[in-house]
Amino acid sequence: MFELGVAEPRDKDDELVKYIMAKARKVFAITAQILKGKDVKTAMALFMRHAIGDDKLPILHSMQTSQHTRDSPTFTDDEIDYAEH
Repeated sequence: MFELGVAEPRDKDDELVKYIMAKARKVFAITAQILKGKDVKTAMALFMRHAIGDDKLPILHSMQTSQHTRDSPTFTDDEIDYAEH
């Protein structure tokens, strides 16, 4: 079982736990599994700051459908020298 690593809870920790319980249970489970418990609290705090919760899942699907519009270069035929290939 993974924990947030909160030895002495603070108000920020309470806020993070409430966020996870209310809006990010699946994100927490996925994050804990991937990170194997290391830095989960930091990752979850970043997710909370950027409002990434269960409602944003599946993140991978969202990235796959929009990634090509952000990351892929575009070329025109006159920019490619087909003779070299």
